Amino acid sequence: MNSHSPVVLSALEIENGEIMFAEVLNEADPMTKKIKRKTTIRPISGQYEGIGVGIAEVERYLATVHQEF
Repeated sequence: MNSHSPVVLSALEIENGEIMFAEVLNEADPMTKKIKRKTTIRPISGQYEGIGVGIAEVERYLATVHQEF
């Protein structure tokens, strides 16, 4: 499943290899004044040592959900 929705992601439990973190990065070229968008997909750290997204970064993202249940 691929989702950019923090609502969907907040319903899942983070387990080894179950969730990968995807984000869109903007890269500006000062010469052409164009912006390229790139999607990066990284494991959540703790799954693979030394690479990935920290749990604190994921929790900040998931905290943007306004749960009403």
